[in-house]
Amino acid sequence: MARGREAYLGRRAASTTRRGPMLGMEERARAQAYRQLASVARAGLPLAGTLERLERTRAGRWLSGVRAALAAGEDVGGAFARAPGVGVFEAAVVEAGSTAGALPEAFEDLADLCEERARAKARAVLALAYPLFLLHAAVFLPSCGTLVAEHGGLGAYLLETLLPLLGLYGAAAALWACFALLGRVRPRLREKLLLSVPVVGAMVRAGALAVGLRALGVLYRSGVPLGRSLARAAEATPSLLLREVFDRAASAVSRGEDLAQAFAREGDLLPGDVRDLVATGSRTGELDTMLERAAGLMKERAAAARTLLLVLLGGGAFALVAVFVAVRVIGFYADLYSGARLHPF
Repeated sequence: MARGREAYLGRRAASTTRRGPMLGMEERARAQAYRQLASVARAGLPLAGTLERLERTRAGRWLSGVRAALAAGEDVGGAFARAPGVGVFEAAVVEAGSTAGALPEAFEDLADLCEERARAKARAVLALAYPLFLLHAAVFLPSCGTLVAEHGGLGAYLLETLLPLLGLYGAAAALWACFALLGRVRPRLREKLLLSVPVVGAMVRAGALAVGLRALGVLYRSGVPLGRSLARAAEATPSLLLREVFDRAASAVSRGEDLAQAFAREGDLLPGDVRDLVATGSRTGELDTMLERAAGLMKERAAAARTLLLVLLGGGAFALVAVFVAVRVIGFYADLYSGARLHPF
């Protein structure tokens, strides 16, 4: 009976990870794997069989190291810590859940975090879809008359439309290359420049802080000591400057300081309401609850900034389309007027 249920869970996990390409597929597949592992752990079944079946799928290959470590005699926490495909933060959550006897809850927390990352990627791409559509429409639609013009045709149309797009793509590629090079040479400077951009900086800061606070709350609730939780949360935080905030807080806590005091010294890097929530949690003994609340608050702010950015990008793209069409219309009538003057009736 138990073996049959384990086989069913393994087949279900494999089927969910073989879905077609989609946005955030890797994160979603990872979340599905953690969900299935949580179900197996909650049922009290061994993980080895499910890990083996998941490993056979493309999305579950990262679990091969976990299964090999389990076969070598490691416990679950040690197996995830040794596996090359598992991040330090994920391994710490699994190890804490295994030690505290809450392994299903640890797997569920990791599944939630993976799904949040997948949704964040999807929102980022969808936010750019409408402005990019308008930009391409501004290039292709006004030039449709070239297809039927006397000296036009498909070749002239492609030349008239693709050259501006190649110029835009080239400029975008050059900017991205400079941004990537700056990140390798001066990563702190690049992040400071990014955070100084209106709306974009607020979105990046709030989103990264939401990830770090959520990771910290999950680790601390799982029983990981606060200093170690801060160090692991720093590794999960996508922002370099905020990663340093968590590292400094970890050092302060290891020296015996209070987390609220450590966060209070960070000034503008941490919003005041986040510092207040952490201080309240430290005083009342509900730090994990306050960390979750602070993470939710930052997530809402990141979503609001993302919505505003979408509105601004859409409006800017629409204005660019309007200017481009106006230039084409003015040019058309200017040519028509010049032709009428040269060849009067």
